[in-house]
Amino acid sequence: MTKHTNETRWRSLGSRAMRPVRRALAWLCLGALLAAGLSGLLAAQARPAAAQAATTTRVSPARQIVTTGAFSVDVRIDDVVDLYGADFTLTFPPASVAVEDTSLTITSITPGPLLTSGAGGSFVIVNRADNSAGTVRFAVTQFNPSLPVSGSGVLAHINFRVRTTGLIPLTLTAVTLSNRNGVVIPTATENAQVFAGSLPTAVTLESFSAVSAPAQQQPAGFTGLDDKGGAALALAALAVVAIFGRGRRR
Repeated sequence: MTKHTNETRWRSLGSRAMRPVRRALAWLCLGALLAAGLSGLLAAQARPAAAQAATTTRVSPARQIVTTGAFSVDVRIDDVVDLYGADFTLTFPPASVAVEDTSLTITSITPGPLLTSGAGGSFVIVNRADNSAGTVRFAVTQFNPSLPVSGSGVLAHINFRVRTTGLIPLTLTAVTLSNRNGVVIPTATENAQVFAGSLPTAVTLESFSAVSAPAQQQPAGFTGLDDKGGAALALAALAVVAIFGRGRRR
């Protein structure tokens, strides 16, 4: 009995002596895991930045002079990868310009070939102009078995009619691009300016400045972590629970 008690006491003493060592090792592992998670976080944040720089949605041409009552522009997407659907809102000054024939929007806003040439066809979800609010809304998606589109092309063609002379800004206020799985594709936007009437002598077409909007924010649901970073932080959290849970049991 005494021998058994002594062995138990020595084991208890040995266990207590090893506690600081185990804790130190646990904290070292935790630090390594957190470092790995931070590395994954920084790598994941760098990827969307590169994607944002790659794709541009723009109004084309960026600058033009019109001397007659009507003109048109294209909304283009450049350098996109795996595009399957697109949705944009374009604004204009309603006192200066109007979308032509809004009662027949199929003729005033027409889909471009970018998302309408697939084998499965396409569906125009929204095709609407509001000349009182000064907005154009257009959304289109492909159907299976159409393949995702990569490259550049015209998304939509819009016809306008001038109401008054002067400078007319055309601004993309919202753009959403998505792939086949509904994941948002980040894009930068570039707007346009139209001068209606005779250009003043001191002004040239080259003096127009197309306004560039900042790239869209990262897609909804983006956590800023790639798989490795997320797994590392999850393991780190488990290590914290294990360390403090063991301490409470003692």
